[in-house]
Amino acid sequence: MKGSNMFEIEYTKKPSVTTLRAAIRKAVKNGNTSIRITWGENQITIERNGMFGKWFGSGWIGRNGGFDLANDINWHMNELKNPYFGDINAQLSKLTIRK
Repeated sequence: MKGSNMFEIEYTKKPSVTTLRAAIRKAVKNGNTSIRITWGENQITIERNGMFGKWFGSGWIGRNGGFDLANDINWHMNELKNPYFGDINAQLSKLTIRK
């Protein structure tokens, strides 16, 4: 992606989903807007769309898809942006169910 801040990493052994998420988290924290992860012939590409501010992914490594990993990033970013998230959870934990 031209003009983007690219993060590339290549694994020689098949990475677990935990390893993939850690690499993506590191890239996002460093301000990268394009992430490419490869393992042999397999590749996952995740890019941030500046217009919408959302992450989009494609490709596969094992059972891990770029689409799902990008959705993980979007979910966590929305969680961090919601100033009431912690308060809502605190309130929900206090609710009791009456029978």
